[in-house]
Amino acid sequence: MDGGKTFSPPQMITTDTNALIGSACNTIPGGVVVDDRTQTAYALWLSGNDVESNGQTGCNYSQIGPFNKAWVSTGVPSAVPGIYTWTSHLAWVGDIDVVHKTGDNADKIFATIALDQKGQVHVVLPVRHKDDPLGFVLDCESDPNCKEHPQQTDLLLVTSPDGGAHWTPPVTIDGRSGSHFFPWAAAGSAGRVAVVEYRSSTLRPNDPASVWYITFLSVRRAVATADANGAHYLKSPRVSAVDLDPGPAHIGGICSFGIFCSVVPNADRSLADSIAVAIDPAGGANAVWTENASGDNEIRFACQNSGPSFYAKAPDLSGCYQGG
Repeated sequence: MDGGKTFSPPQMITTDTNALIGSACNTIPGGVVVDDRTQTAYALWLSGNDVESNGQTGCNYSQIGPFNKAWVSTGVPSAVPGIYTWTSHLAWVGDIDVVHKTGDNADKIFATIALDQKGQVHVVLPVRHKDDPLGFVLDCESDPNCKEHPQQTDLLLVTSPDGGAHWTPPVTIDGRSGSHFFPWAAAGSAGRVAVVEYRSSTLRPNDPASVWYITFLSVRRAVATADANGAHYLKSPRVSAVDLDPGPAHIGGICSFGIFCSVVPNADRSLADSIAVAIDPAGGANAVWTENASGDNEIRFACQNSGPSFYAKAPDLSGCYQGG
């Protein structure tokens, strides 16, 4: 409020009773976005399935999960400067087998949040289906040859057209066979979302033979509405994908179990989670990511130099944005 000189006191943003119970421990932050027009803030996080599972898997000392819930808290400015009034909403819930602790697991870090110019909130989630993370980690504690069950990890999108109150059913924006990790999203005009991710054809993301590429996704028509039946898209979102580099970004597994990676044979946490995408003033996408497949451990960058802008009224791009 004054250029960083003064800060408000910390605030609890988890308000809904179910969110409080489900988020007591085993949570993963997913980012914050602010609507410049209204100063409304949106904060995203993942939570574990239930109190029992949260306790069994270390309660924030690990990222084992499964994390089958995504929450968004909507913060509205109050009459007191710097103080917000928060309301929590369940944005996504995945399938879960509460007996065997298996199901949809979105901890293939991180979930990501974006706000388009219409005020729609978009959440992108990397979800491994029928995942058994606790069973895998327990197996690895006694078996040096342990292997994950081969399962698909999809990239899912959910959208709220009304400030987080209602959310669309999830749509798969990258369901190519394999694993899709570390998404990051940015949005332009209504329903236009840019996403970057690491993807691999492997169904075992901790396999040391896995090969990962940096992929860019352009999502269009992700425009939603809310009615008596809840939120839904007016048309099916349209997605196009392209690899930003023909060479691999990473060779080896990607372990997302936090400190429990220490019990997973050949666990690989070497790929820094420095991945992001932003929309420039011309509506071009700009991506940054980590590359360590070559052994150089580099931060790499790519800018969109052609094709449609992410801003509806802008012309097609003819070169990267130069500024000035």
